[in-house]
Amino acid sequence: MWIVLYCVVVVVAAAAADADDDDDGDDVECSCNEQGTTSQICDKDTGQCLCEDSFTGPRCDRCSTGFYRFPQCLGMSHLVSHLVSHLVSHLTTHLVYDLVSRVLSSA
Repeated sequence: MWIVLYCVVVVVAAAAADADDDDDGDDVECSCNEQGTTSQICDKDTGQCLCEDSFTGPRCDRCSTGFYRFPQCLGMSHLVSHLVSHLVSHLTTHLVYDLVSRVLSSA
């Protein structure tokens, strides 16, 4: 009889502790942008989602300063790398074309 009573008390105490944890009100589910947030939980007072570094806004639905192309929010270093790669490719194509044109015109 004591064992059963002890088990009931432990189960009830555990359930009450779980209810207290859920009832603290610190976390509120929000409609955060899934790609830009670290969690679907936001601040209960401000409604602000917890954003990744490259995202901003109350719902993490905009690129932070220094990032572009939402929803990827790529860093400017990516943009510079892409532009340099494109420029080198473009120049190489023209240099090869000019070289081939010269070779063919001299033949």
